[in-house]
Amino acid sequence: ILRNCLLELNFEDVLSNFKENAKVLGLSPYQVWAIYFNKHVSSIMKAIKENPNDPESNLSESLQSRLTDIIAYSILLFALSKDQ
Repeated sequence: ILRNCLLELNFEDVLSNFKENAKVLGLSPYQVWAIYFNKHVSSIMKAIKENPNDPESNLSESLQSRLTDIIAYSILLFALSKDQ
């Protein structure tokens, strides 16, 4: 169901940030996406490494918030692939 909903959405406006930063930095929109996405993954990985039994205690945002960001960026990657 989610996949079908995503296929119907117009992602042009939400991708403008990736496209504009890609032009300014001389990167592809995928590379810009990867930088933003990696920030969230790295934060979780660091928290797990520093406190494997309670990683949430080492995060500036809740684990759920970070995971929500990862889900959102995954959807944005889907949008980038659809836009190409």
